[in-house]
Amino acid sequence: MVIILSFTIGETAHISLLDKLDVIYLQKVECNHPVRFLTHVGRRNRPYCTSSGKVLLAYSNEDVIEAVIKNGLKKFTKNTITDIYPLV
Repeated sequence: MVIILSFTIGETAHISLLDKLDVIYLQKVECNHPVRFLTHVGRRNRPYCTSSGKVLLAYSNEDVIEAVIKNGLKKFTKNTITDIYPLV
């Protein structure tokens, strides 16, 4: 299914899930664009600083979101959200 999605939309596609306070990538299909996503299957990232993690948080219950915020919003890049209000 991820291969079909990637081919249909012409973009890289991921399957990921929230595992405790991290997002983990289970599958990745790259598109043919010269600019690539720097993600790796099996890698863990903080959900508030990845696009797939933000989608998963958007559909998570309040307890999960509060736990992520309580764990801290560390800045990884200049675009990392470190304020709780854009997340809630």
